[in-house]
Amino acid sequence: MQSHLSTDALIKGSRCNRPVYKFSTLFTQLSMILLLITLVSADNPALAEQVVIPPLFRGNQYPGMSTPLYPGSNSNTGIINHPAYPGTVSNPGNVSNPGNSSNPAYPGSSNGSGNNGPVYPGTGGNTGYPGSSGSNGNAGPVYPGTPGYPGNSGTPATPSNPGAISDYNLYSYGHTKYAAGNLNSAFIYFDQLVKQYPGSQYADDADFWRAKIRAEQKNHQQAIMLLANFLRVWPASDYYAEALYTLAETEKAFGRINYANRNHLFEAAGHFAGYQQRYPQSPNASEALFQAGECFEISGDYSSSRSYYYRVTQIYPYSAAAAKAREKLSGRY
Repeated sequence: MQSHLSTDALIKGSRCNRPVYKFSTLFTQLSMILLLITLVSADNPALAEQVVIPPLFRGNQYPGMSTPLYPGSNSNTGIINHPAYPGTVSNPGNVSNPGNSSNPAYPGSSNGSGNNGPVYPGTGGNTGYPGSSGSNGNAGPVYPGTPGYPGNSGTPATPSNPGAISDYNLYSYGHTKYAAGNLNSAFIYFDQLVKQYPGSQYADDADFWRAKIRAEQKNHQQAIMLLANFLRVWPASDYYAEALYTLAETEKAFGRINYANRNHLFEAAGHFAGYQQRYPQSPNASEALFQAGECFEISGDYSSSRSYYYRVTQIYPYSAAAAKAREKLSGRY
């Protein structure tokens, strides 16, 4: 009984092992076929390219093998032709591949046919990118801040070189500096306007303001010269009255410094009196007449001074100047 069971078990075991035997036989046959194909294709690269390499090795191929497959390279058969990477031998438009004239150039390069591709900022040969010029000499549009941009030829001229500025700008810059308290810079702008544009509509204004600046700086002698010149050149100017009164004040200030300047007190008295006669209805007319009397008083000519004080009280009896004149006449000061 034991022998019979062992025989049945052996038969069953052999039946179970039979499929394994068939699979092993099939694998062996396939291996032999592949080996045969490999041996046959050893002398036929095209066959190896199409049959053997693609399914097994193509995905893991590295540079240096007989059929490099990286972008920009071709297989031995010409079947595999991947797109080129920038910088490779097959790079479209790259200067290292002058024969590739059919492809557009990469940015910043030119192909063999001489056709330039679009150029990026900072590259040479750019004929269209703003702020640059190409080899053909044609410059593209220019951005602000570059030398070719309209108005970028330089900053507005400084006071040391204001010759390129228009008369209006000189006048405007002068007043801006004056309002800011920068009298020296303001004077330069006004002075340049008078010298460069003597026929300008702003010339008389600028001529007056440069004289007034010197008066405010207590540069008496230059102020007197400039104011006297203004009165001579611009008799119809709207600034004539103010210039005349400023000249009288400047002459008085310079004349009272010391006895040597005494003659300027007489000049001042004449300008004050002339102002009152020319503009008798002016708010400053009564004060001008009083100042004329004071100039004579400072010079020591008390008779003339009292005469002017009296005239103030008669012509402008209710003015502040008349009140001061009566104080003078009464001897209170």
